Parts: sequence; C-alpha cells; structure tokens
Amino acid sequence: MWRWLVVGLWLAATLASAAELRVTVRDARGQPLPEAVVMLESPQAARAVTPLTGVEMVQRDKTFNPQVLVVTRGTAVSFPNQDTVRHHVYSLSPPAATQSAPLMATQIAPPDQW
Repeated sequence: MWRWLVVGLWLAATLASAAELRVTVRDARGQPLPEAVVMLESPQAARAVTPLTGVEMVQRDKTFNPQVLVVTRGTAVSFPNQDTVRHHVYSLSPPAATQSAPLMATQIAPPDQW
C-alpha cells in the first residue's frame, strides 16, 4: 500500500511541476520582434477573463507610455494626447482593427474596446 501511495505522490508531483517555455516571435523577415507579447490561455481561463477599467496609453514626448500595454479581451483603452503634435491611434490586428482621427494636443481619443 505504501508503495502505491509513494508512486501516486510522485506522479502527482511530476504532473503538477512547471516547465520552462521559450518563445521567440519573429516578423515576416525572420527578425525577432522586441516587446512582443505571447499569452497562453486555456478555454476555461478565457471564459473567466473580465475587462479591466481605467486603462490608458498616454501619448507624451512623441512616444506612447507605456510602450506595450497588455489588456484582457473587452477592455476599453483611452489614448490621451499630452503632446503638442497630432497623433494617430490605430491597430492592424484583425481582432481589434481600429483607427482614430488625428488627435490634437490635449485631445483624448474615445476609448477603443479590445
């Protein structure tokens, strides 16, 4: 009986242990894409996701801050322009294709839902 208990505990520990996964995202030319985000999600986890609130990507000093923004599905993201130049906000991603009109300084694009 003890032997089966030890085998069962060993099997449970083996199945529950973490493994390392290394992913490199490359562009069409085979070059690594810096700051790419890869997310692995089970169907159960996807059903449990809820949108975030109060999320924004600020445009300041001719850059976006933060440069990379990861949000859950359904999250509305605001893009306040704190620059003195116009900015365009757009996404070419098929699930979230969008484009704003050019934003003047201090304008805020209406939140886009991702």
